[in-house]
This record gives sequence, structure tokens and C-alpha cells, in this order.
Amino acid sequence: MTGFLPGILKITLFADLLIGLVWLLSVFLGSGSGYRWRKLVWLILALRLLIPVSVSFADISERLPLLRVSLPAAAEKQGDLQSLEEEIEAGPAAGTGTVPKALSPAAGNGNAAGSAAENARQAESVQRSEGVRRTEDIRQMEELPQKEVTMTHGRLPSGLFLACIWLAGLLITARFHISQYLHTRKCILEAAHPCRDKRTDLLAQRLFQEYGIKKAIPILVSDDVFTPMVTGYMTPVLLIDRNSCNAPELEAMLRHELCHYKYGDLWYKLLMVAVCDLYWFNPVLRIMKRMAFFDVECVCDSRAAGNMDPEGKKRYGSMLIKLAQGNGTSYTAGFSSGKKTMKERLNNLFTDKKKKTGYLAAFVLLAAVSFLSMSVVFAGEDSGNQREDGTAPAESDSGNEQKTETAQPVKVFRVDSVEELYLDEPFQLERYHMTNRVTVDNHFFIDDDKVLWGYGRNSYGQLGIGRVDDLEVLYQEPIKIAENVVSVDESTNGYFTIYLTEDGKLYGMGMNMMGVLGKEPGTESLFDDFGENSQVLEPTLLMEQVAFARAGMYSVVALKEDGSVWWWGEYKALSATSYSDGYWYKEEWPENPRKMMYTRPHLMLEDCVYATTGNWTGAAITKDGELYTWGLNIWGQCGTEVTGDDYVRTPEKVLDNVKMVWPERMMFQDSRTEMPEFMTYNTSYNDNLFVQLKDGTLLACGLELGDKARTIQLEGDMLQPATREYSDSFVPIDIFELSDEDIRALLEQCETGSTAEEAEKILEDNQIAFLECFEEGGTYPLYLEIEEGRFYLYLDEEGKVKYFSDEREE
Repeated sequence: MTGFLPGILKITLFADLLIGLVWLLSVFLGSGSGYRWRKLVWLILALRLLIPVSVSFADISERLPLLRVSLPAAAEKQGDLQSLEEEIEAGPAAGTGTVPKALSPAAGNGNAAGSAAENARQAESVQRSEGVRRTEDIRQMEELPQKEVTMTHGRLPSGLFLACIWLAGLLITARFHISQYLHTRKCILEAAHPCRDKRTDLLAQRLFQEYGIKKAIPILVSDDVFTPMVTGYMTPVLLIDRNSCNAPELEAMLRHELCHYKYGDLWYKLLMVAVCDLYWFNPVLRIMKRMAFFDVECVCDSRAAGNMDPEGKKRYGSMLIKLAQGNGTSYTAGFSSGKKTMKERLNNLFTDKKKKTGYLAAFVLLAAVSFLSMSVVFAGEDSGNQREDGTAPAESDSGNEQKTETAQPVKVFRVDSVEELYLDEPFQLERYHMTNRVTVDNHFFIDDDKVLWGYGRNSYGQLGIGRVDDLEVLYQEPIKIAENVVSVDESTNGYFTIYLTEDGKLYGMGMNMMGVLGKEPGTESLFDDFGENSQVLEPTLLMEQVAFARAGMYSVVALKEDGSVWWWGEYKALSATSYSDGYWYKEEWPENPRKMMYTRPHLMLEDCVYATTGNWTGAAITKDGELYTWGLNIWGQCGTEVTGDDYVRTPEKVLDNVKMVWPERMMFQDSRTEMPEFMTYNTSYNDNLFVQLKDGTLLACGLELGDKARTIQLEGDMLQPATREYSDSFVPIDIFELSDEDIRALLEQCETGSTAEEAEKILEDNQIAFLECFEEGGTYPLYLEIEEGRFYLYLDEEGKVKYFSDEREE
């Protein structure tokens, strides 16, 4: 067991080296080489790591009989020991030189008799000293094996102790994942029933034949899932939610999940989890697992959309973005976990080909690492024989130097318009009414006559025209909704719309998310938000005597004329400190670790002059300028200390002398006037809270603002640890905006033969949203779509910038 742990450490060391080299190789090759080769490398590495035994030629040679056994030295010592014992017993022999010549009788000169006694005494003394010296030699030789045995036995307890720690960690992590899987599967399957929708069944059967799946897997309908998914290893089933049966993107969803099933991606992911459990002490392997899971999704996207034309792939990508902005599914990458991930998946749809470059590079890399590992093993055989001089390393003088505190750089955030934030104006509630609201699905605006207009999609009834339309139906002309309207807002995902009239009445229409539109939430299923019973198809009165109101992703906050603040709906972020089934609960559960919910308006505060909400965090300002916050606080975005509870459930005072507060995005009006093809969030910061004090100072708290760090177990829609820095107290910030002229000037900087990477670096540094657009089979982007199609940056065949234009060229 003592040699087993060093073997594991040696294996994991070379695994870390290989993971780092694969990452560097991926950066060097770029996304053009695809992700299939990297998925194969992870598979080979995981299979090797699954066998925690290190075998080398040196190890084998050590086990050959009589080659490395130190018996000759031991025999020599034993012979010396026996001869010394015999000499002591026999005494000094004549003529052996044991007695010095000067003391021998033959050396006398007539006075032998007189000196005989003295010679006898001297001889006895010499014999006695010789006996003492040889006895000491015998004692040292007898003690030498005992010391070696003592040292050998002294190593066993520590090695066994470390092995027990490793084994305990393995059992704990494995038990957690196994119980989590069994519990989740049981909860989902208990509420599932066979699919009776003929359209879905026929589509699935056709796809089974198309993908060559001979043994069709059962199709079950479960209200506990949002999109189709395959679960189970020995007895897999295809789960589908009721609403997806009628969704236009059903075929794309099924293609994706059946690709996972056909190519054994469930087993692939299980292998990665098992390896991470086996080496639970190595955080680098969790990075490998994260990359492997991402590669699985990219390869699956490529296979599912492989036979689609560019338009079909574009629709597929739009579906991914749409679902990513919602609750998240097993095959989407949430924007909350980073825009770069979604950008890479979208690019992959148009660039992934079965290129040999990645496979060749992977082969060379594996061969090089294998050779290096053998060289280190053989070199390590002689390392133990090197002389240790015991010289201590020179101490650094830096420890005696006084630490000089340097001012932390102020972080800069981009806003849509500095002027429309009214930073230099006195507080007036009417200024902050929203009269223009744009989402990816709709555009609502209030004209000069206070008439509310809206157009776009009506898939949830959010236009309030008395019906629900299919997702592909898009109203191009504005529809008159109401008169005497002073403010309008819509859920980020377009689920529902609210508006406020001059007489203080608050109306809502669309999807009744957990009772957010005043209708009792459905009781037919665990998540009935998308059922017919939860639709409010015409404007419905929610509250009266309202002075101001805003909509979150699933909630509404209202400031009444008497200064009271009311909030209802739910905050349920995809990220969480730990996994819990509470995300799906419909009932009000005050201690629910995954959400904060009230199905009816709940009084939060009194004596307030302003109240607002973001997707997951709410805030209000009192008449005395005190700031109170509530909602999600995993990164300190409420401006109060992070605790074991992810949510601040009762409003807490966090600041004084506050003039204005903005959760997540500093804006009152949307700067856009048209619905974008793809929604971008270059001015949205979902885990931050922004504040302006009465003296004009701008502050913020939350993610990536301080030097505190913590690790959460659920980030986005993926169960994986994530460590981030944050600040749960307010720190100074600065803001900036970019006009069209500013963006033009930055694009002109790219018009000097810059590479695509250099141009993208300029855009990213200035927080400018862009989308890479590839020609099928192209290595480099054909052009970059800037700011939702406001500009286009064109590149040549070598990936260098040619020019930019205001219009896309056909």
C-alpha cells in the first residue's frame, strides 16, 4: 500500500501535464479543428486513469529474482561478526602481531626477567582494549539490521493512514453521485407516463430509423422536465415534457438527445465522473471533466445539425440561444456561465468538420507525453542515489520588505446611455418610468399620446390579444394594447408583460408564472407554468394605487402610492451553493434553498420612494435615502454578507444616502428600437448591483469586484464546482457608453490588416458584442456581426480584416 499512493500521484501528475498540453493545443489550433479529437483524447486519458496502477520497466526489473537483493553485503558482515567473536574467545595468538614487538620476550637485552611483569600488564591492557574495540564493532553490526527494520516498520502506519483517507474520499464522492442520480431518476420517472401523442411518437420512430437505432427506447411524458432527454444506463428511456410535443423545435431537440444516446455519451460522462471520484483530490481533473462535457455537447450539436443547410443551422442556433435564456436544459450553455461558451457552440455549428489536423496533433501529443513519462521513470531510478549536501536554499530578502498597499483599479462597466440615467438630475419618480422595452421576442413602446403598442411573438400570450400563437408566428405591425399608459415592462424571456396606467392601475398578461399575474398557480403538475390553465390572454388588473412597477424574470415588484413595496413571483437562479430539488417546488417554502417565492403580493417595506427588481435581486430606497435589498446573494450582489443561505429573504439595509439603484443593468429605457436577431447582454451584469449616492458617487457590489472568493456547486445548468471572486460590500466603479461614432473609431483601428483574433480582442476589451459568421467549410469567419447587425467587419481568406460596413453584403 505504501507504493500504491506514490503510483497514483505519478499518474495524476502526468494526467495534469497532458490536460494542460491539450488545452494549449486547443488554443493554438482554434475552433476550426473541431472538438471530436479532443473528445477522443479525454476518453483515452480517462480509461488510463481508471486503472490506478503505475507499471514501468524499472518496476518489473526490481521484481526479478536475485537481481537487486543485497545479500553479498549482509553475508560479508555476518562473516566478520563470526570471526571477531572467535578471536575474542581464543585471545591474542603468538606471532599475530597482536602484542607490540617492543613488548615481546625476544626483544629483551638481559633484563627480561625484571620486565616480565611489566610486559604482562601491558599485554593484558592491549588485549583488553582490543577486546573493547571489537566488542563495539560487533554491537554496531548487530544494531545495523535492527535500525533498518525499525525504519521499515515506521513507514507502514503513515502510508496506511493516507490510503484510508484516499479510500474514504473515494467512497464519499462516489456515494454522493450515485445517490444523487438514483434520487433524481426516481423523482422524474414516478411522475412520468407513456407518450400518447401520435405526432411525437411518429417523429421519434422516424428518427430511430434514420439514426440506425434498432432497439427503440420507451418514450415517456414527464412534467418534471422541460425538454426531451435520455436517462438511464441499463434501461434508458426518452423523457419529454408535455409542451415540447407541440413545439416547432421538437425535431431538433429529439435529434440532439438521440445523438447522445446513439454514441454512448451517457456512458462517456459517467466515465468522467468516475475518474474525478477516483482522483477526488485533484482539481485539474474537474477542469478536464468540464471541457469533456463541453466537447460532448459540441460534437452532439455537429451531428444533430450535420445535414442541415445554413438556414437550418441558424434556426438550430437560435433555438439554443432561446433555451439558454430560459430555465436551461441538459444541452444548452447558460449565458449566466459565460457568453464565450455559447459563442463557441454557435461557431461550432458552422465550422466543425471531420478534419485530420486535430487527430494528428493529438496523436503526436500522446506519443510525446508517453515518451516523456518513460524518460522520467528511468531518470528517477538514479535520483535516489544523488548526494544530498543539506545546504539550505538562500533566504529571500523580500520577506523583510514592507508591503506597500496599492490602490485597486476601479472597474468600468458599459451602459446603454449615460444621459438617460439622469445622474445629474434630482430624483423624480416619473423620469424612471419605462416607455420603451425590447426583448428578443417583442418590442413594446408608449407613444406621445400615452398609447401602448407592441409587436413580435405571442407564444405566451404576452401581447394580450386574447390568444396564444405558435412560436413561428411573428407580428410585424404594432398592435394597440391600451391607452393612458405611463410605463411598460416585460419579463427577460418574454413570458409576461406588465404596464401601469395614469390612474395607478397595474395590468399584466402572458404566462402566469407561479401566480405572478394574479391567477392561482396550476395544481395539475409540478411545473404547470406553461399549461393552458396558467395563461392570462388579456390584460388583467393586478393591483391598484401603484406609482411604479418593474418585472423580473419570474417576478414583479410594485411601489404603491402610500410608499409600501410589494413583491411576488419567484427568484430562482440556476446557480446555487449546492444541489437541491427545491428548484421545482410550487409551494411557498420559506427555507427553500433553491428559490424565494410568494404566489401573492407580499409586503416587503414601507415608507419608500423607489423600488425595482432584476432577474434575481430586488432593491428599494426609503424616504430617508436608505437602501434595502433582498433576493439572490451567492456573490454578495445584495451588498450584504454572504451566508449559508443563497437568498436574503427579508429586506436588509445595506447603505445610506442613496439616490438610485440598478440591479444587473443600469438603464431605464431600452436604447434599441427594433427586435434583435440575437439578444446580446453586453450591458447586463446578472450578478451585480449598482448604486448612485446623493453626492453622485457610483458604487457596485457582487461578482468580480473584490478579492473574496468562494466555491459553489451548481453553476448555470451544470452540476460542477465553480470558484469566483466577489465583493459583498460596495466599491467605487466607473461607467462608459459607446456611440456609433465610438464604435466606428474602434473598427477603424481594426482596418489595418489586423487578424481576426486581434480585432476580437479590441471588441472584447471595449465590451462590444459581436458574432462570428462563417461560410460553410471556412477556416476563418467570413465577417463579424457587430452590435446586433449595426456594423459588419469583413475578413479575407487568411483571417485578416479587410474593411467594415454599415450593411451586410449579399
